[in-house]
Amino acid sequence: MKRDIGTLLKNHRQLRNETCSASAYEFLAKLHSRIADNEFPLQSSPTSDRAGFEFQPFLERIGFTGAQNHQPPLETLETLARETSAERFPLVSILTELQSSTSRWHIVVAVPIGVEVALVDPASQQFLTRSSDETLKLFQRVTAAIPARPDIHFLTYRRNNS
Repeated sequence: MKRDIGTLLKNHRQLRNETCSASAYEFLAKLHSRIADNEFPLQSSPTSDRAGFEFQPFLERIGFTGAQNHQPPLETLETLARETSAERFPLVSILTELQSSTSRWHIVVAVPIGVEVALVDPASQQFLTRSSDETLKLFQRVTAAIPARPDIHFLTYRRNNS
């Protein structure tokens, strides 16, 4: 990989609350050098408070086509390992808060550390996990917290052919 993830993470930020999805898409674009490190085109937009994987048009503008996936934790980890080894950085939805009447989700980015799969949070500028084992355990905690949602929701992407 050409970009140093730690340096890029340190220089990236989430501009406002509720823009984690926009921030994650921008971080992905910066990992591929598709936007400058000091640019925040999605978070600067008045519609940047979208949730989940709703920035497909942005992904297409920077040359990629995305696909949403739902898989059990171990299969998710295996898919992320293939993706990160190919220098693609899937976006992953993780549970951050669970109360009796509500749940809060957050978008993070899968990155490689050697052959391991780690998760980074561009919003907080930190690594959430630093190994495949830690990543799998986090996924298992997420699915155990909400038994009705046994799969991890994530977005993979490919370069456009055009």
